[in-house]
Amino acid sequence: MTPEEFYHFDRLSKQTIYEMRILSLGWVLNCYRDGRIRKNTIINLIQKSQLEELMEYLVEQERYEQCAVVRDILNEVYNGENQKQIQSVNPINQNLEFGGLDSKF
Repeated sequence: MTPEEFYHFDRLSKQTIYEMRILSLGWVLNCYRDGRIRKNTIINLIQKSQLEELMEYLVEQERYEQCAVVRDILNEVYNGENQKQIQSVNPINQNLEFGGLDSKF
Protein backbone atom coordinates (compact mmCIF):
# COMPACT_ATOMS: atom_id res chain seq x y z
CA MET A 1 0.00 0.00 0.00
CA THR A 2 1.40 3.33 -1.02
CA PRO A 3 1.05 6.50 1.05
CA GLU A 4 -1.33 7.88 -1.59
CA GLU A 5 -3.62 4.85 -1.28
CA PHE A 6 -3.58 5.19 2.49
CA TYR A 7 -4.44 8.89 2.26
CA HIS A 8 -7.52 8.22 0.14
CA PHE A 9 -9.04 5.58 2.42
CA ASP A 10 -12.27 6.73 4.03
CA ARG A 11 -11.90 4.22 6.84
CA LEU A 12 -9.73 1.25 7.55
CA SER A 13 -11.24 -2.21 7.48
CA LYS A 14 -10.03 -5.02 9.69
CA GLN A 15 -8.48 -6.71 6.64
CA THR A 16 -6.56 -3.54 5.74
CA ILE A 17 -5.20 -3.24 9.27
CA TYR A 18 -4.10 -6.90 9.15
CA GLU A 19 -2.35 -6.33 5.81
CA MET A 20 -0.48 -3.30 7.14
CA ARG A 21 0.51 -5.24 10.27
CA ILE A 22 1.73 -8.22 8.22
CA LEU A 23 4.01 -5.98 6.18
CA SER A 24 5.56 -4.42 9.27
CA LEU A 25 6.06 -7.62 11.30
CA GLY A 26 8.84 -8.92 9.06
CA TRP A 27 10.73 -5.68 9.59
CA VAL A 28 10.13 -5.82 13.35
CA LEU A 29 11.44 -9.39 13.53
CA ASN A 30 14.59 -8.54 11.57
CA CYS A 31 15.26 -5.50 13.77
CA TYR A 32 14.78 -7.61 16.90
CA ARG A 33 17.21 -10.24 15.62
CA ASP A 34 19.75 -7.53 14.77
CA GLY A 35 19.40 -6.03 18.24
CA ARG A 36 17.92 -2.73 17.08
CA ILE A 37 14.57 -3.23 18.87
CA ARG A 38 14.28 -4.43 22.45
CA LYS A 39 11.97 -7.22 23.51
CA ASN A 40 10.09 -4.95 25.93
CA THR A 41 9.40 -2.45 23.16
CA ILE A 42 7.74 -5.10 21.01
CA ILE A 43 5.75 -6.50 23.93
CA ASN A 44 4.49 -3.03 24.87
CA LEU A 45 3.51 -2.11 21.30
CA ILE A 46 2.09 -5.41 20.01
CA GLN A 47 -0.17 -7.47 22.23
CA LYS A 48 0.13 -11.24 22.10
CA SER A 49 -3.62 -11.58 21.58
CA GLN A 50 -3.40 -9.40 18.45
CA LEU A 51 -0.70 -11.65 17.03
CA GLU A 52 -2.80 -14.72 17.76
CA GLU A 53 -5.79 -13.15 15.98
CA LEU A 54 -3.55 -12.29 13.05
CA MET A 55 -2.28 -15.87 12.96
CA GLU A 56 -5.85 -17.19 12.79
CA TYR A 57 -6.60 -14.78 9.94
CA LEU A 58 -3.52 -15.90 8.02
CA VAL A 59 -4.34 -19.58 8.48
CA GLU A 60 -7.87 -18.96 7.18
CA GLN A 61 -6.38 -17.20 4.14
CA GLU A 62 -3.79 -20.01 3.74
CA ARG A 63 -0.89 -17.54 3.81
CA TYR A 64 1.59 -19.78 5.52
CA GLU A 65 4.74 -17.77 4.71
CA GLN A 66 3.40 -14.86 6.73
CA CYS A 67 2.32 -17.32 9.44
CA ALA A 68 5.97 -18.23 9.85
CA VAL A 69 6.88 -14.60 10.64
CA VAL A 70 4.10 -14.31 13.23
CA ARG A 71 5.08 -17.68 14.72
CA ASP A 72 8.72 -16.59 14.97
CA ILE A 73 7.75 -13.39 16.77
CA LEU A 74 5.56 -15.33 19.19
CA ASN A 75 8.32 -17.87 19.85
CA GLU A 76 11.29 -15.52 20.04
CA VAL A 77 9.77 -12.49 21.73
CA TYR A 78 6.92 -13.77 23.87
CA ASN A 79 8.27 -17.20 24.79
CA GLY A 80 11.88 -16.08 25.07
CA GLU A 81 13.25 -18.62 22.62
CA ASN A 82 15.91 -17.17 20.39
CA GLN A 83 16.35 -18.64 16.93
CA LYS A 84 20.13 -18.71 17.36
CA GLN A 85 19.78 -20.71 20.58
CA ILE A 86 17.48 -23.20 18.88
CA GLN A 87 19.96 -23.70 16.04
CA SER A 88 22.91 -24.17 18.36
CA VAL A 89 21.11 -26.95 20.25
CA ASN A 90 20.25 -28.85 17.06
CA PRO A 91 22.97 -31.50 16.52
CA ILE A 92 22.66 -31.35 12.74
CA ASN A 93 23.47 -27.63 12.73
CA GLN A 94 26.42 -28.16 15.06
CA ASN A 95 27.89 -30.71 12.68
CA LEU A 96 27.50 -28.35 9.74
CA GLU A 97 29.14 -25.48 11.61
CA PHE A 98 32.25 -27.57 12.28
CA GLY A 99 32.79 -28.89 8.78
CA GLY A 100 30.19 -31.67 8.54
CA LEU A 101 30.00 -35.15 9.91
CA ASP A 102 33.43 -36.25 8.66
CA SER A 103 35.26 -33.73 10.85
CA LYS A 104 34.23 -35.54 14.03
CA PHE A 105 35.98 -38.78 13.02
